[in-house]
Order: sequence, then C-alpha cells, then structure tokens
Amino acid sequence: MAIGKDDQAALLQELERRTPRLRKDSVPGLYYATPKRKEERDGALKGWAASPSPQTYKRPRLAIDDEVAAHRPLQRSPGASNAGADLPGLWTRCGNSTNWSGLVLAASGFYGFSMVKASWTLPTEDQVGPPPAGDADEYRASIWVGLDGHRPASPSMPQIGTTIRLKRKDDGSYDKTAYAWAQWWVRGKDGQKSYTEVKFDAFSLDLGQRVSCLVHLDDRDDVFFRIQNLSTGKEDSAGWVSHKVLSGEEEVSRIGEEVSGAGACFVVERPMVHVETLGRALQDHEKKLYPLPSFGQITFTECQTALRPLDLKGQREAQDRFDLSAARQIRLVEHLTGPQRTELRAVPDILTQPNGTFVVNYKA
Repeated sequence: MAIGKDDQAALLQELERRTPRLRKDSVPGLYYATPKRKEERDGALKGWAASPSPQTYKRPRLAIDDEVAAHRPLQRSPGASNAGADLPGLWTRCGNSTNWSGLVLAASGFYGFSMVKASWTLPTEDQVGPPPAGDADEYRASIWVGLDGHRPASPSMPQIGTTIRLKRKDDGSYDKTAYAWAQWWVRGKDGQKSYTEVKFDAFSLDLGQRVSCLVHLDDRDDVFFRIQNLSTGKEDSAGWVSHKVLSGEEEVSRIGEEVSGAGACFVVERPMVHVETLGRALQDHEKKLYPLPSFGQITFTECQTALRPLDLKGQREAQDRFDLSAARQIRLVEHLTGPQRTELRAVPDILTQPNGTFVVNYKA
C-alpha cells in the first residue's frame, strides 16, 4: 500500500509520538547504556559466549514506506482432518496456527524468561522460490526469536530476526533478497495496534548466510536486541525502552507494555502486510498475510534461553540447558477454497542431536 505525502507526514508525526525519546544524559543520536546496566548485561552475554554490548549504539532507522511488514502474535487455527489437532488451550503440546511454525517454551512458577537466542542459516537463492502453482507478485517468510506473543492476552512481544522476500520482476522472474529487522509489538487498550518492524538498514544480509539473534531484557521495560552475521562477522544492535523518558525538559509517556517473559519463541512466520492505521485497532479485513514462499528447511541451532525471578531482581540469570524437550510445537496451516480445506504448510521437528536444535520443514 503506497503512502501519499499527506499520509506520510501524519505517519511521521505519529511515529515520533510513539517512539521512545533519548534519555536526557545520552549522546545525541545514540542510546546510552549506563555503566551499571552495561556491566550487568555484559556479564550475562559472556555467559552465553557472546561479545560485549556497545556502550552506545545507533537506533535503526524507521522505514516509512510500503516495504515494511508487521509481525503478529500467534494466531490460532481450527483443526482439520488433514492438519492434525487443534490448539484449543494454552498448554497443548502441539497445535496449529495461520501465521507461526516453530517452538514455544513456557515459563513456570515465579520465573520468567529474560533472554532468548538462536542461530540459523538462510536458504540460498536456489532453495527458495514461489510454491508450486504459485502466482503471487510477492512472497515473504520471517525467521525470528522473541519473548511472549504465544498467549491470546500477551501484552507485548519483542522480537528480532530476518525476512526472506521474493518480489516479481517485469520479466516474470523473482528478485530474491533478505533483510534484518527488530520489532516490539504491543497491545494497545483499543486492540492490536499496527506497529511494524524496524529494519537494520546498515546491516548487510544475503541469502545463504548464517545469523545469530538475541533478545535480552535489561528490565521489563528495557530491551536489548542484537543480530550477528556469522558469515561476515558484522553485527548490529538496538536498545528500546517503554517507560517514561526525558527529551530535553519534556517527559514523554511510555509507549508500550512491559514484557512478561512468559514464553520464549523460535518461529518461522508468515508476516502480515502492513496497513498503517495511525494508532487505531486493525479491522479483520486489514489483517492480510503475505503468501509464504517455498523455503525447503530452516534449521535453528544453539537455541538458548535464560530465566530470572519475575521481579528480575535478587538473582543472576540461570542459563537454560539448550533443552527443547518441553517445547510446544506449532504448525503453520493455510485455509484454502475450491474445495474448502486446510493444509499444513510448515512443520517443526525437534532433533535429538545436537542439543538445542530443531528444523522447520516447508510442506508443498
């Protein structure tokens, strides 16, 4: 959906209102991590064999155009005879969704997830393409890790990942690309708002390359995102806050909800076509998903999480054991007509070796 000049001006104004401002003591144009916060974060990153975080780092530029997509919480799907069981409740070990395929780990007791991390290799140009008999102008598949979004009432969902994009050219062939993004989806009081992904414009990424992504809660309303291109050695990061912060002498109200950490998610997603609603709730007819390309197989490795007490205080993070045995498996289904039917489109499979590894297979 193209955005006109008048709409773009309104959108810029709305995004400026929503976007957390820089802290008063920060370097202009940079997000500032206090020495104490950086020390705590780096201690955790060291435990996960990750490089230290930057003291200051640039925010990724907001992409104000029709190129962005929106990433949504888990959308449950009714069962069908050829798609397996329904996902009737929160604790079902296996279920169906119209937009997710992958694994979800649920926290229990008085603990919540404070970190989720995984690596994967993007398919090559030869491995990705339109599905059999597919004739759409554009296809997208997003691969990401994040916290929450698996419950119907999840108030917030920070996530970071990559997207495979196929766009038809004039000669009928497809331009095949990949890009990196982060998103902090929040549920507004008036329903699910249309917050979009934020692209890492300076982060180079090609099909066939291997990446590692991490989401870390510095606090319930302060999230650190990092992506690393393991094929090139390059990385980028971002830090966002949802609490009240200062911009000059002006106090800016919080823009989102705190992260509960109830779930850690490893997902291949069919993203949503972004429709900018300037803060109002999306209508059902506006919730359109991109067609999913054929991607073969996506292998998640080094899937890792960390737990902390729900107040995020008093104890250091405990690293998870790369254990996916308790994960809930989510299968992506597609509802078709002529005749009306439901078909499996992407299915996860946990591998026994190495630990912390699973695959998502595309089903034609």
